[in-house]
Amino acid sequence: MVFNYFIFAIVLLMGLIVVLSFLNIKIEVRVIREDNNDEVNVSISLLNDLLKYRMVIPFIDIFNGYNNLLKAHMHGQAEVGDDNALADHAEEKGFNLNEMKILIEKAEVLYRNYHNIISYVMKKIIISKVQWETKIGVEDAAGTAILTGALWGIKSSIILFFKNKFNLNNIYVNVTPYYVSKKFAMTFNCIVTLKIGYIINTGIKLFLIKIRGGDKFE
Repeated sequence: MVFNYFIFAIVLLMGLIVVLSFLNIKIEVRVIREDNNDEVNVSISLLNDLLKYRMVIPFIDIFNGYNNLLKAHMHGQAEVGDDNALADHAEEKGFNLNEMKILIEKAEVLYRNYHNIISYVMKKIIISKVQWETKIGVEDAAGTAILTGALWGIKSSIILFFKNKFNLNNIYVNVTPYYVSKKFAMTFNCIVTLKIGYIINTGIKLFLIKIRGGDKFE
């Protein structure tokens, strides 16, 4: 009897893994910069937004004091459908120059050790939407025109880089000059999707790499 329950649990687990493998995880990043207001909104969802976790950063302070180079207030919320599944939580985080340097060094080591894995995941990522609009003005027509051209060049280079690295669809990029007033506003919206099956596959291969003690990934 115990053996039958064990077999049933294994079959049920395998079936659940197969079902999950075909589901997409969607990550949406929205950045709004208007006058003195900043907001970064990140949401992670499954099952067509039935399960969702949303994180909102109402503002970011750059060069905030001597100790903190960057300071952010974050607000998180988990949702099921239109209802909140978990209580909201909020926290404040700060990063100084040394902490950011350590994070960058760790990221470089991680990429060197697992660049094949990272490349595999990047090839499977689909960026289904990119909307990037900027409004800029410096009260000088010539200066505004130069900045507008420079922004177009920067944005074009960034989009070209991501098109070479990812499956990139539905792109809208625009720069609007304001010749008679000071202006800087930006809205950025990006939707990224990835099948959970690729994440499971990556986890299995990473586990095998750890067992072998190498970093080959095929």
